[in-house]
Amino acid sequence: MSPSRLTPAALLATSLILSSGIAAPSHAENYHAPVVDSSLLPSGSLHVRVAQTSPCVTPIASPNLAGHMRTQQFHPLVNARPIWPLTKGEGQTVAIIDTGINPNGRLHNLQGLGDFDTHQNGLHDCDEHGTFVAGVLAAQPADDGFAGIAPGVRILSIRQTSGHYGVFPDPPRNMPPQLRQHYQERPEDSPGNVVTLAKAVRMAADAGATVINISQAACRPFGMDLGDGPLGAALQYAVQVRDTVVVTAAGNLTQTCRAQNVIHTVTSAAVPQSDVVTVVSPARFDDLVLTVGSVAQDGRPSEFSIAGPWVDIAAPGEEIVSVSTHGLVDAVRTEDGQINELRGTSFATPFVSGVVALVRSQHPDWNAYTVMEHVKRTARPVAGGRNTQLGYGIVDPIAAVSITSTVAQGSSQGLPFRERTTAVHHTVFSAILGTFAAAGLLFGISRWRRHYRSNQT
Repeated sequence: MSPSRLTPAALLATSLILSSGIAAPSHAENYHAPVVDSSLLPSGSLHVRVAQTSPCVTPIASPNLAGHMRTQQFHPLVNARPIWPLTKGEGQTVAIIDTGINPNGRLHNLQGLGDFDTHQNGLHDCDEHGTFVAGVLAAQPADDGFAGIAPGVRILSIRQTSGHYGVFPDPPRNMPPQLRQHYQERPEDSPGNVVTLAKAVRMAADAGATVINISQAACRPFGMDLGDGPLGAALQYAVQVRDTVVVTAAGNLTQTCRAQNVIHTVTSAAVPQSDVVTVVSPARFDDLVLTVGSVAQDGRPSEFSIAGPWVDIAAPGEEIVSVSTHGLVDAVRTEDGQINELRGTSFATPFVSGVVALVRSQHPDWNAYTVMEHVKRTARPVAGGRNTQLGYGIVDPIAAVSITSTVAQGSSQGLPFRERTTAVHHTVFSAILGTFAAAGLLFGISRWRRHYRSNQT
């Protein structure tokens, strides 16, 4: 059976329970990010009464695994190995808010933090999605040549959603006692919505996460209420109070997110309102998150990656390889036998989260806004300049770590800044870094060229 090219992230789309109320459309000429109401900051547990409703997916290795692994690991745009002598992300804590993480030998320093199930702690992943995200970000190197971007980080897992569980609704309050005792509970909607996501963000920030990875996205046509006010408040709290960098997915075009926004070059901060037909959360809270679009391994924009004025940067989201309890994998097999290759902005996001962790490890005195702006400004530009699908360009681990930002750091109040970054290399590490970078890039390019030629025959 040939792969269907679907993504496990599609399983999450149905788990985001969103408000369907209609908000009054804005008549402003330009698009504006939503105003955050800090009074909506949520608190409380993620726990709900759940039951598993379908079998877990099975991670598998496709016939293309070897080629996918070589391309992903040695592509010159995302190869972080040359800067590992400087940092592997030590001292950084990355919270992954996802479907949980299955512990395996390649994920060291992993800790469960939260779960929607009272009997679990974030270290069970029926969807495998969170496990794949963790592998791209932080898998340990091994003889097979695979490793995550920042294998030195500590990982906190929060299981906030799953496509294989259902939530038991509470019985109707006005149900007579004689009927209540015969009431048969049935699990309904999947766990996870924008409010529980907001609670998870606060939980991660309060636990000391320096980076939060959100490989999830909720979307609605422009003008419809996403019900994400608490999420905006939680993001503001994480960034401005807890000094945490939040990295989130741009979202994928799916049956529930069908309409693509206008794709064009961004020449100023203003984007016409008419260019935005689909809004995505958490991405739309632009100044509070780094939003990641997807590119193919050759740098072309992924057709499924949702554009928008909030997109900041891009990373590979196709032909993805990661770790599992079954070893290296690049696909999953579902209950009905369908094979889904790993692709989506969900998997582009941990590349950027890993780079953020590397930068924060190298520059522990930089605040969240300084780090976000620096990662954007050191991205490898795409043809035509900054645009609404790929932002400032493709994330560049080597430039992000080896270049010192002379941008004035954001204030303690979290005010964004827009000055450009000047390339000033570290005097202590420049010689070492130059050697490693040159060797790494030449090796990566040669491997890629051999792989490319083999695919042409």
